[in-house]
Amino acid sequence: MSLNCSSTRLAVISTNNIFKLFDIRENGTQVVSGFEKKDIWDMKWDNDKEDTIAIMEKSRLLVVQGTTAADPVPNQGYICSFRDLTVRTIQMQYVMQNPKDFDRGLIADIEVKVRIIFVVYVETKVLFFDPMSGKVLLLAFEKPPNLKISC
Repeated sequence: MSLNCSSTRLAVISTNNIFKLFDIRENGTQVVSGFEKKDIWDMKWDNDKEDTIAIMEKSRLLVVQGTTAADPVPNQGYICSFRDLTVRTIQMQYVMQNPKDFDRGLIADIEVKVRIIFVVYVETKVLFFDPMSGKVLLLAFEKPPNLKISC
């Protein structure tokens, strides 16, 4: 089990390799509904982003932002660190064969893409831009919406 950088979310891998997230609140913890992954054997929270975690599922690396998983990346290493959208992994099974003189190529730095949606307000129009897909969605309103903006 592991806490995120702000101690507001807990990640747990059960003995059956089932991965769940829990929100930590003043009145206790609550499981994040609708989010569960199977066959997970390693995880590491991003050092700075409280809603982003890297997990290993079978022989694939997944990065989860909130409850949305990015496209998997083939990898069989153990996660060493996760910082600045870079996940560092190492293939320990080969390192342990020759721990004093292992090939540095067994360490991989994998740059990941996370979904960041930019929102632009122009009078009565709202533009949503998703850089991963390159799509722009335009919503028009008769009067400006009363929207709360958060980062």
